[in-house]
Amino acid sequence: MKKIYLFVAVIMSLSCGACRMRAAISNGSMQPTLEIGDIIVYEKYEFGKYTKGDILVICDKKKETYAKRFIASENDQLEFKNGKVILNGKTLHEPYVKGETYLKGNIDLNGLVPKGVIVVLGDNRENSCDSRSFGYLSISNIEGKVIKVNEIFL
Repeated sequence: MKKIYLFVAVIMSLSCGACRMRAAISNGSMQPTLEIGDIIVYEKYEFGKYTKGDILVICDKKKETYAKRFIASENDQLEFKNGKVILNGKTLHEPYVKGETYLKGNIDLNGLVPKGVIVVLGDNRENSCDSRSFGYLSISNIEGKVIKVNEIFL
């Protein structure tokens, strides 16, 4: 009988958010939204359930894990101009951003976002390793969506 209760408890915990993970913020790339030392809780969803503007936990091509803001996905027209992000012809209203947004190095994200990838940026635009540094990110590299910061639901 104990085995049945344990099995039910495991099933219930899986359906009640056992795929929630915790992480600590270790750098300032998402300041002022997330500060160094903040504890975040994130949860894995199917790709279509993420909304532009969400803070996602991602794993980059070097297998480093970051929290970044979801900016654009496939078939979006993206442009970086005069320190702003223009998505599908409209300048994004981003009151959470610290600094101006310019492309870095040899990576050009201007144009149509290819299929199966997203663009993510840190809120601290002048001090962030994000898509401007490592390029487009495969949707398979999304670890989850941040749902709580320091026990406050987003």
